[in-house]
Amino acid sequence: MHLAIVSPFPPAITGIGQYGYHITRALAASGAFERITVLAGSQEDGAKPNHLGATEIEYCWAPGQWQARTAILSRVKRLNPDVIWFNLRMGMFGESPWLSVSGLLTPMAARWLGFPTVVTFHEMVEASDLRLLNAPGGRLAPWGARFITSLATRSDVVCLTMKKHLDWFAQKRPYIDCVHIPHGAFN
Repeated sequence: MHLAIVSPFPPAITGIGQYGYHITRALAASGAFERITVLAGSQEDGAKPNHLGATEIEYCWAPGQWQARTAILSRVKRLNPDVIWFNLRMGMFGESPWLSVSGLLTPMAARWLGFPTVVTFHEMVEASDLRLLNAPGGRLAPWGARFITSLATRSDVVCLTMKKHLDWFAQKRPYIDCVHIPHGAFN
């Protein structure tokens, strides 16, 4: 079975990139997959590894790129994996709301192409107090947060890293399979 993983990835030292790195290592060590390819995003310039053991790493997108979704979907079509896992957080595709929406449409688009998808979310913006976060959008921000969450979670399984988000999500969207995979689970 071939697994494609879409995630920020080292050499950048970010929480979500480190989570992606550790989960990738754990999945490779599990022996559950014959092949793992990481479709990595990184802002870092310079030398980047193209393998992590037997895991292939393709740096094909970076935050702030309008073509990130297109680049990821193009690679997915070429690789034709059995399943795609998206390691996501709001804003990982860029700081503008439009870049975020464009990038967060990628799991839904991959599913429309016929690929089974799994999405891990590290936060639930919809469940947050957007005024405290100074979220753009004013009175439309709560609607936008619901809309983005709805689109980004159109996948086969949704994983949440925080138990309170799992409980909230399961109550709001009982028709979507969701699981809790906490930070540190890769150990």
